[in-house]
Amino acid sequence: NRELDLISQSFLAINSSLELDRVLSKILAAIKNLFGVVGSSIWLKDQHTGEVVCRQAAGLQRNVVKGWRLAPGEGIAGWVSAYGDSVILPDTRQDMRHFGKVADTMQVELRSIISVPMRVKGTVIGALQVVDKQVDRFDQSHGTVLEALADASATAIENAHLFEQAKRENAERRRAEKKLKKNERELQDKSTALKEVNTALNVLLKNREEDQVHMEDIIVANV
Repeated sequence: NRELDLISQSFLAINSSLELDRVLSKILAAIKNLFGVVGSSIWLKDQHTGEVVCRQAAGLQRNVVKGWRLAPGEGIAGWVSAYGDSVILPDTRQDMRHFGKVADTMQVELRSIISVPMRVKGTVIGALQVVDKQVDRFDQSHGTVLEALADASATAIENAHLFEQAKRENAERRRAEKKLKKNERELQDKSTALKEVNTALNVLLKNREEDQVHMEDIIVANV
């Protein structure tokens, strides 16, 4: 009952914001409450490079993990993101897919990993991963709970992406409108300047005609 209550609270928390960083932080906070592990992370695919990037991490030396990039299929998160299958790894020493450089940089040996794919409309956008120093820390029940969290997280992340895209498009539209108004003002100023120049030219032409008539009168008088 406590676990179900925590899951329900986690779903509500995950979907309570549209700001991506806050959504990611809430996802990891939910995992901490449910699993009580040493670390967790969210890996998202980079659509331009195909790499898998750690967008947010929690727990041991999270700043080391955050921002780390894995090639497609590299590491457990990269493998899950590439193939779309969940992985429950009882012992990292027994699986060649484990990418040890991250743990080496952290100077902490992570022995158990569980990683599940996050999908939006059937497309894998990344992986939700939980790690621990204890061997055989996770079982299928953890996988089931994490997969449910991953589904909710993927939806929340997609909504946050759409919200950010809408904000960018709105900002671009405002910039375009501002630029258009600026151009309109410049055109109006140029039009006013041209009218003033035209008025001055008309005055000059009129004066020239008057001077010409006066000169002709003088010539006729002299003749």
